[in-house]
Amino acid sequence: MEKDAIVNEHRFEAYKDVLREYDMKLIQEDILHTKLRADKAYSGMLDYLKGKVLEELPTAFYCANDVTAIGVMKAIRETGFSIPGDIAVVGLDDVDMASYVTPPLTTVKIQKEELGRTAAKILVDKIESGRDYPSGWICRLSWSYGRAHSRCITLESCFGRMMCGCPV
Repeated sequence: MEKDAIVNEHRFEAYKDVLREYDMKLIQEDILHTKLRADKAYSGMLDYLKGKVLEELPTAFYCANDVTAIGVMKAIRETGFSIPGDIAVVGLDDVDMASYVTPPLTTVKIQKEELGRTAAKILVDKIESGRDYPSGWICRLSWSYGRAHSRCITLESCFGRMMCGCPV
């Protein structure tokens, strides 16, 4: 399995965990599976939007990374929908180009170094103490830690909707 596929799968699992946490329904038809590239996200979103009216669409799209979000935004605009007026878009990673698209992309920046340090501390503790960490506990810790040490860069692609759940 290639690296992008593994990253994408981990992010998708985290997305499903959050939906379950908030008792939200996962709608398979609204999930687009693409490679983590702007051109693939763009063409996938064009196919998804073909023939749809606003009332049939989700109010927001959460993308596996900023690069795919940028492709999604292009397709949304080209099919006549507005961002954020009709549809909000949120990415992940806070890449430099996120602030250069129109409107600037709302993105989540994960403090990867802090997350890595915490994972290393858990691993060292497990090795030194012999303590057994159930895998579910490690997942919850990582997710909880990741949220605490992430920040949402709320830009214009989400204004008016705040679908990302971030405080204003």
